[in-house]
Amino acid sequence: MEPIFIAAYPCLGKTTFAKKYEQSILDSEFRESAHTRHMTEQESDRFFDLCADILSLHKEAEDYPYIFITEDERLLTRLKEKGIHPVLVFPNPADLTHMEEYERRVIQRSGLEWFRRLIEPELPGLEERIKNYRKEGYEIYLTDSEHPFLSDVYTFSLLSTALYEP
Repeated sequence: MEPIFIAAYPCLGKTTFAKKYEQSILDSEFRESAHTRHMTEQESDRFFDLCADILSLHKEAEDYPYIFITEDERLLTRLKEKGIHPVLVFPNPADLTHMEEYERRVIQRSGLEWFRRLIEPELPGLEERIKNYRKEGYEIYLTDSEHPFLSDVYTFSLLSTALYEP
């Protein structure tokens, strides 16, 4: 069975959940923000081409039911070209309490400089970005104050029910 790709914003619980179910979930962490930070545009393009190639190989191998990836437009564009349409998970920008908690969690995990460099610039356009992804036909889930993590909003039906604890 082809794997389900799930692309989620940082700090929504991908890695934590994947560690719990490492036999069934590949947490494909490319650290693209660190790797591409000082690359030329051509080098960055090549990097994302290679990432998409690796993920395409995992799709063909069907070695995991779920593959977690970061939500990066450059990667999503390349995956779409390869016929891979990930489920997308975002923090709900309309839930201001959740967004404050989300910001705190990101800063705690990755630091204020990382938040300001990578997340903060995207937040003003996040609602519009989500709308555009919906228009493109992506399946989208939003975390919120009551459901702050990926595993709270998406049902992992391919995990063994003996193992899965939502």
